[in-house]
Amino acid sequence: MTPVEQVRLLIGDTDDTAQVYTDDQLQGFLDIRDQSIRLASADALFGLANKLARSAQKEVVGDYSIDNTSAPALLRQQATDLVNLENLTPAFGIAEENLSPMNERGIILNLLQRTVL
Repeated sequence: MTPVEQVRLLIGDTDDTAQVYTDDQLQGFLDIRDQSIRLASADALFGLANKLARSAQKEVVGDYSIDNTSAPALLRQQATDLVNLENLTPAFGIAEENLSPMNERGIILNLLQRTVL
């Protein structure tokens, strides 16, 4: 599976007949994010959320109602979860071990650097 296909899978853009993004656009997200699949997926979801927010509305016809105003917030939350997953996953997926007080300080400093702007 190519990185573009992986991004497409993460954002749920898998319907070949009605794709939200072109392959070139998804490759652009990957290029901007140095080929990070999770961060590129988050950017794509943020973009989709912004697009949906411009047209979000609530319609009521008789007893029926359609409300898509919460969709952008849900997409933004999913994107934020992907960013957090990328930022909080240890390098190479290996958990850091606390073997000494010095190592404990390093783990805390690394966590702060990953989470605080």
